[in-house]
Amino acid sequence: VLPRPSRSDGIRIRQKPPPPVHISNVRGNGFRDGSTPTHFSIMEMPAIGFGGGIFSRNSTFVTSAFASALRTGYRLIDTASNYRNEEAIGNAIGQFVQENNQEISRANLFITSKIELRWLPGDDDNDDASYSRTLATIDERLRLLNTSYLDLVLLHGPKSEVHSHPRSEYHARARWNTWKALSRILLSETKKVRAIGVSNWSPRHIQQLWHDSDSQSITKPAVNQIEFHPLLQRNETVTWCIDQGIAVQAYGAFGGRQAEGRKREGPPDPTSFSGIHEIATKHGVSPHQIILRWTLQRGVAAIPMSTNEDHQAENFDVLGFELDTGDMGRINAMGDEEFDFDGSAAETKKRKRPPVAKWGGDPRSYYGFTDPEKIL
Repeated sequence: VLPRPSRSDGIRIRQKPPPPVHISNVRGNGFRDGSTPTHFSIMEMPAIGFGGGIFSRNSTFVTSAFASALRTGYRLIDTASNYRNEEAIGNAIGQFVQENNQEISRANLFITSKIELRWLPGDDDNDDASYSRTLATIDERLRLLNTSYLDLVLLHGPKSEVHSHPRSEYHARARWNTWKALSRILLSETKKVRAIGVSNWSPRHIQQLWHDSDSQSITKPAVNQIEFHPLLQRNETVTWCIDQGIAVQAYGAFGGRQAEGRKREGPPDPTSFSGIHEIATKHGVSPHQIILRWTLQRGVAAIPMSTNEDHQAENFDVLGFELDTGDMGRINAMGDEEFDFDGSAAETKKRKRPPVAKWGGDPRSYYGFTDPEKIL
């Protein structure tokens, strides 16, 4: 494995963000019968954001990492209710805005949080109960993040947190009831949420939102956040979402390298592959910049995560070069066969396969998540 270049190695650091991604929620049954839907919540989402999966009990450490990211230039901050770091992130945001109140305000930031699905007996016949519970969850996010609104709220996975078996019928009920509640919050006068979306959902799960509905007015997700990297390209999901006008946002963009400091085995690290290094040398950038540039050129936004200030700056700087057709083809080929790239299987055979989740975990996923297609 080759070492990661740093600023001192001459890697270009420009700190200029790529153009934003335009996202919108669409309401209406136009995607069911061809009639004209209503677009609303049209807004810009930064194409490169800062991933919030920093799991540490040291809140000062978490606050410092996010404060560093904001100083670097990141304006999209991603987190989730089960990351248990929202209060530390809220402190970082508050300090940053206060220190830069002449130039930066809350309106210049894009804050995303994710909430879990829940289905309880009686939810099918009581929209108010699901709405109140979801609203209380949103209010808690706002309190911890010290903000009056969230730019984007995602439903965190297609599986209900209170039902473990992937084939449980309750998952579909939880998705539908929580989505209805979140849509209602989006349309309410409170203005606590500007856009809504999903995370780790398959096209089938998203289609169920309108195929299973008897309503004439359904809100389509603005974003689908998924694990996406050269070894796990999810081409069908990416293509379908983009065709439907749903923005795709990648977490885990560096594969096994994404979660710094984790000791358990994961799939191979794409940034260590010789082909990636050859392309990086050709452009005079780091392997991580190559993968992020490839992600953007695939039409996918990204939220890389690092606690290292130099790495944060490097990940943010992906505008000074462009991958040509040959470069893109070589990296695209990494997803054709499991753990293989340019026929160099010897590079990967030495590595242990990651542990597979009890319910059909995808071996290419660093996080060992259940394949969304296996969830009813």
